[in-house]
Amino acid sequence: YQRRVHGILIKEMGIRYCLLLLVVLCWCTLAESNIELLQEITAKESSGITYLSGDTFDLFLTEKRPIKYSMVVLFNVKSHCEICPEVEKEFKAISASYKERNMYSKPAASETPVFFAIVYYEQSTQKIFNRYSIKSAPIIMVSHQRIEGNTLPNMDTWYFASNGVIDAEKMLEYINKRTQISVTIKRSVFENLYKSLMPLLVLGGLIYLVFRLRFIIKSPTSWFVISCLVFFICCAGIVHNILHQAPMYGKTKNEQGQVEYEYISTGQREQYAAEGFIASFLMLMAGASFIGLFFVKDLDTNKRMYGYILLTINFLAVYMLLGIYKIKSPWYGPTFSPPDDYVMGPLSNDQGNSIQNF
Repeated sequence: YQRRVHGILIKEMGIRYCLLLLVVLCWCTLAESNIELLQEITAKESSGITYLSGDTFDLFLTEKRPIKYSMVVLFNVKSHCEICPEVEKEFKAISASYKERNMYSKPAASETPVFFAIVYYEQSTQKIFNRYSIKSAPIIMVSHQRIEGNTLPNMDTWYFASNGVIDAEKMLEYINKRTQISVTIKRSVFENLYKSLMPLLVLGGLIYLVFRLRFIIKSPTSWFVISCLVFFICCAGIVHNILHQAPMYGKTKNEQGQVEYEYISTGQREQYAAEGFIASFLMLMAGASFIGLFFVKDLDTNKRMYGYILLTINFLAVYMLLGIYKIKSPWYGPTFSPPDDYVMGPLSNDQGNSIQNF
């Protein structure tokens, strides 16, 4: 009886082992078939791009079977995006460079096949965007070869900057690090020639402008205007505004609860962008009015009138600058007379540090 039981158990274990082996073989067959199908698709596309829909995305990037390849996916939109076409153009150039390296048809033994794909935001792919919490585009994600399945982890996600600067070399460096393959972008002869000649054309244009406008460059007045512009830009705090993303103005509520705009920040370690421009312009006017007084004496007529005008401009500019400084530093309030709480009179009235106390 025990021998019969042992025989039945051995048969059951054998059947389970065979079923497990069959499942593994099926998984491997599906993985190999996916690679062959992707190779056929990329061979037809000059850029090597596979355009995925909702169904094909689950076919090639499913989490329920092992995958023996890596896939770089660009999640993009077709409209209402300024940088999306440029990103897609550079993405296709990188994909074509990988394809030219024969990564798809004859991968090296130590390398994992790499494929490139684009997923557009549509009704059929909306569930894909929601699955990976993609709320903006374009975004690049890199999936990796895994035995137990394939996912798109957050740490392998490339978010493009909102300023619209597209750096193809940085994008390629990001992809190369995650695929562990060193590939350079292969561009056409026209593109390489354009990038090589463009700096020379810009330099030639500058030299031509300098030659044509040499009479302006030799003029002291031109350099004075240029120096005033440089002074205005530097004193306005342009670098601070860019680094801290300072708003142009702020909003506050008065005692009645109404919203009011303010252009001068009360904090000593912060400023609005408009505040910097206002203060810089007032300082420029104060200095320029003093310089103008030296040229008034050379006028033939109306010397006194122009002198009064320049003095008025100087007084108003300095007065408004002091007003701005008082807003930022309320303790600052110099006057011609001592404050009311100061002790006034002869020295004998002083109860502080005086000779009578010693």
